Amino acid sequence: MKKFKTSEGQTPFDASGLIPANIRNYKDLNAAEIRNIVGAARKHLKRRKNIARVWLTETFIRTLHRDMFCNVWEWAGDYRDSEFH
Repeated sequence: MKKFKTSEGQTPFDASGLIPANIRNYKDLNAAEIRNIVGAARKHLKRRKNIARVWLTETFIRTLHRDMFCNVWEWAGDYRDSEFH
């Protein structure tokens, strides 16, 4: 199980479920997550207006989360099953 070194005040976590093998530290992790988040933003912000204004459904939120982190974490879009992710 790969673990990242944390500084005081940072939330500790292990890297189980991490997809890219080239991530070695928080800087690499943040860069990978940002790339994924930008892609999700492009996908979801170009959608047509929702006339019914029904955005915050469980399905939409889980889809958004999966789209934001699917290339970084295996558990993207899933409910937490531990306190570390």
